[in-house]
Amino acid sequence: MSTLQKLTELEAKRLVIQQASKPIGQNKSPRERVNALLDDNSFVEIGAFIKSRSTAFNMENQDTFTDAVICGYGTIKGQLVYVYSQDETVMNGTIGEMHAEKIIKTYDEAIKVGAPIIGFLSTSGARIQEGLDVLDCYGKIYLKASKAQGIIPQISIISGKCQGGIAIFAGLSDFVCLYKDKAEMFLNSPNTIDKNVTAKDIADSDVHTKKTGIAQYSGNEAEILEYIRTLVPYLPASSKSKAPGYYCEDDLNRVSPELNEIDFENVDVNSIVKAIADGGEYLEIAPTFGTTITEGFIRLDGYSIGVIANKEVGLDYNSIKKATKFVNFCNKFGIPVLTLTNVEHFTSTVQTELLPFVEKVYQHKMCNVYVCLPVPLQRKNDCCHI
Repeated sequence: MSTLQKLTELEAKRLVIQQASKPIGQNKSPRERVNALLDDNSFVEIGAFIKSRSTAFNMENQDTFTDAVICGYGTIKGQLVYVYSQDETVMNGTIGEMHAEKIIKTYDEAIKVGAPIIGFLSTSGARIQEGLDVLDCYGKIYLKASKAQGIIPQISIISGKCQGGIAIFAGLSDFVCLYKDKAEMFLNSPNTIDKNVTAKDIADSDVHTKKTGIAQYSGNEAEILEYIRTLVPYLPASSKSKAPGYYCEDDLNRVSPELNEIDFENVDVNSIVKAIADGGEYLEIAPTFGTTITEGFIRLDGYSIGVIANKEVGLDYNSIKKATKFVNFCNKFGIPVLTLTNVEHFTSTVQTELLPFVEKVYQHKMCNVYVCLPVPLQRKNDCCHI
């Protein structure tokens, strides 16, 4: 067989693999959503021809294309990122040995070159046909994600069911997004808890963006892809590099009347943040959780800055939890922090008093991360007398 014939056969196999990934309802196929997230024609797939090597339950005769996960790398607005996307159209996206090895290999490459990693998670859980070996796969994935914390930015997008052990894996990410009205994220299935409990009570996007704070954003597929494409350019490729700088077209000498006398009481603090930012652009993180503060990213003279600002004079548990995680992230990746402070008290509620120890722990953590910040820190105090 000539080299040309071998290449033709290889391309024919590749085409079969690419066509095996089917659209899911109104959303794109797992392969299409990767291509939609990345810059045009930038995706390079890794391990496309890998299949499950299990022979149990007649699996050797099944079409286990890509072993239910598509992995590779590409660019977002010119910045290198690594991506993996679980394919629920192949074996329901179940996790097996080779499935896990592909994700681990993608992590290894991302850590080696220093690039963010983005994962689309949608799986029915462990592949029971492969037996107890699957549990070892979960442990390896946890280990790799844990070691990557603080080294490269990790982003998880929950596009379908994210249940059991894989929900813990998603929780190790720096940023989590959920498909609204489609994503479900839970440790235990609702029907194992109580017959009256539904996914809306413990697992949907509203629960995790408003109550648990695990997720920072939810929306439809197009909104989430655009959100991630906006977020990534604010982030450094790794803890050893700086966030990319951009040419600043904003006038450095412009006058902003709203900054002459900041009125926290009568003005939306988001408008104040936008007045400070280059071009009035502000990407808010977790807008529906811990709503007594706002946090997110802006640019000053083209460089990424983390911002935290009080929206109300009362500070509650969720806001402290939210701010602590954000400041920790900025600390690990060398992003300067701007804080606009207007605090008079902690919220006076029964819940606050019922969780005194946990509350104090979070207060201590928040104080600790601010005091120990090695990155530049700028504060603007309007009122602070807790």
